[in-house]
Amino acid sequence: VYDIDNEDIRLQEIGIHAKSKNYEDIMRIDEPLELNVRFRKKKVEERIDITLHIKDDQGNKLFSTGTGSINRNYDTSPGDYMVSVVLPANFFNWGNFFVDLYIVKDQKKAIKIINDVISFALSNEKIELGQWMGKEPGAIKPIFMWEQIKLDN
Repeated sequence: VYDIDNEDIRLQEIGIHAKSKNYEDIMRIDEPLELNVRFRKKKVEERIDITLHIKDDQGNKLFSTGTGSINRNYDTSPGDYMVSVVLPANFFNWGNFFVDLYIVKDQKKAIKIINDVISFALSNEKIELGQWMGKEPGAIKPIFMWEQIKLDN
């Protein structure tokens, strides 16, 4: 547990779980994931954003995401907040992942950085016997919409 409590913010909780499951349940790559951060904002008229860097098991940063994209209806009043994001099913490959937390003040200054604040493991999807059961390369495994068109009639 990280004790983040300064004049700007108090971090109360951070976690990830499969969208329809509890935190302690096993997560699979074919399930959407929900990442939650709960905090207390202490000052009036000060913007606090949460940015997360998602890394693979080698420490390579895969992408970042955060509340900086919330422009309209952003509440700057003090109080308790929960921010969350849903990461789509079939985006990650199976394996272990780590999350770095950046707390950003007024969209320009990181006031706190915690590397590896949480980690999570994803298991493979259910596979029918007889199908290939190996692991594709890479930490992410997006499914793109391929199309096949027959050219000769």
